[in-house]
Amino acid sequence: IQREGVAFMEAMGSGINAFDVGVGKTMTAIVNLAHNLYSGKCKRPLVVVPKPTYKKWMNEIIGYTDKKTGEFVSGVLSHTGITVNDWYNLGTDIVSKINLNSPVPERSITMVTYEGFKRLGFGDSVSDELFTELV
Repeated sequence: IQREGVAFMEAMGSGINAFDVGVGKTMTAIVNLAHNLYSGKCKRPLVVVPKPTYKKWMNEIIGYTDKKTGEFVSGVLSHTGITVNDWYNLGTDIVSKINLNSPVPERSITMVTYEGFKRLGFGDSVSDELFTELV
């Protein structure tokens, strides 16, 4: 099903990833992002996710260290050369590390929560307008 989802998004140019719980929405979206970066359709995508799913997204993308074994479990984009900007909710600890005078690097994915997206200056009306343009 994930392969079909990626193929559909590629063929149609966009789409809504609405699989059932546990079918692989996160994985499908990550693979689709990587495909679009490699094909040049995007250079620096911004991914906005709910706070409760943020850690799952980061683990799936860049990997994590298993607490039981201490072993590193690779993420989907580990060793691909794609950089991930971990902006979370754009708290002061994160903002202090970002060079605001420099553009976000190409071939990077910037991850942020809905709260962080609002801190970027996008209010509800802008969010609604952006969503309407995508659908």
